[in-house]
Amino acid sequence: MTRQWLADPDKMCMSHIAGEHAEAHGFMTKMHREISLDGFIEGSMFFGAEYVKYRHDLLMVHLPNHTTPLELDDKVVRDYPLVMPTMDDLKTSLGTLLSRCNDCLLKHQGK
Repeated sequence: MTRQWLADPDKMCMSHIAGEHAEAHGFMTKMHREISLDGFIEGSMFFGAEYVKYRHDLLMVHLPNHTTPLELDDKVVRDYPLVMPTMDDLKTSLGTLLSRCNDCLLKHQGK
């Protein structure tokens, strides 16, 4: 599990869309099991339960035959409150993604 990429899924390769989708479910499992996410929070790679749900729902539009809904419960929302990503978070995340993946870079460049 690495991060929520914060990038527009229309400009991400299928590999990163599928990977982030899997990570959303991984975050949810960790939240339900009360496994610490401190490192992800401190590293600006996790923005709360509602943001995981938001990203999951954005990503699933790009996944044909998606069959794994992500549901939030009140305890998870309360224990992992929403923290809005900053412009610095966005720039860092996008820079990391585009430096790692030529396919995502080409999509961001409109090619």
